[in-house]
Amino acid sequence: MRGVGSHELLGVILKHENNFDLLRLIAACQVVSSHADIWLNLKGRPSVFWLFPGVPIFFIISGFLITGSFMRDQSVPRYAKNRFLRIYPAMVASLFIMFLMMIFTGVIPLRAMADSNTYIYFATLVVTGSTVLANSISTPSFEYGPNTLPFFPGGVLWTIVVELGFYLVVPLLIGKRWTWPLLVLVFVASLWLAVEQVTMKNPWIDTTVPPYLWIFLLGAAVRLSWDKIGWLFKGTFPIWLTIHLLIWVGPAYKNPTPAVILSIITLAGCVLSFAHTLPSLSKMFRGTDISYGVYLYHMPIIMIFMIFGYKSEGWLWIAVYLATFAMAAISWRLVEKPFLSLKAVSLARPTLRTTA
Repeated sequence: MRGVGSHELLGVILKHENNFDLLRLIAACQVVSSHADIWLNLKGRPSVFWLFPGVPIFFIISGFLITGSFMRDQSVPRYAKNRFLRIYPAMVASLFIMFLMMIFTGVIPLRAMADSNTYIYFATLVVTGSTVLANSISTPSFEYGPNTLPFFPGGVLWTIVVELGFYLVVPLLIGKRWTWPLLVLVFVASLWLAVEQVTMKNPWIDTTVPPYLWIFLLGAAVRLSWDKIGWLFKGTFPIWLTIHLLIWVGPAYKNPTPAVILSIITLAGCVLSFAHTLPSLSKMFRGTDISYGVYLYHMPIIMIFMIFGYKSEGWLWIAVYLATFAMAAISWRLVEKPFLSLKAVSLARPTLRTTA
């Protein structure tokens, strides 16, 4: 867009008439709450978080927004550039900080700095975000223990791998002549694999796209049909919430029983209706979106408290959130916002057509 400065461009990118920024932050806070509860043995997390599991919310939002982004402009190079800028700069910066963290805690000894496997490991993480893949192609000399890091502080990156997979799937499934039969077939196949994965417990499958694609497609399907069914989600959050409360059986999205599947569908209704009910709520953020940073940095923060032996103390709730929000704000200001200003924007209207 000739004549548009980076700050103006960022304003175009971040101009929302919905509450997705707020939703992403709520989802990220749910993940923080869950992990702080588990690893720091904290109790008393808000029970409302149990009703709205963060990871499925992220997948549903991605399905809706990424599909919409591709509908507006089917330029694959521009689409790829924008997706790269959204994910990689912040992830690489967080991996660098985790690398330093592992050095200072002694997980990576000096001798490992001369080991090529160390750099292969982190190079694989930088490219894929997958710890499973990194561990399979290299054997770095990392020694976790109670007096150092108990495990890799970027374990949540498995969802980034899945997200990257979603980005690849969208241009393949949702082209100019996409069809409902194809999407339904892919949805059913993904759901079948998710059910089978409960018994297979294959770590490779568990950190890839197929078992979670059905959740992503819930958001994508609504976006593709928005002109016809958008009224179901505009200002209807109280209705969807009531249905969700009546149906919800728990956050076991990795064990998709019929009851869980129905619960995730009502969760999708809650997410998409909340996004379009009182959309002015997100204006309070003034274009600031720290949700990704919260997701990336909360485990390193939790692990620091673990290293110093802080557990089971109520004040840790505040400390974990304050420290995580601070890191996320720094990430947004110094990394994410500058790179997002480089995104290529197309203001074209959706042109997709279905042959179904």
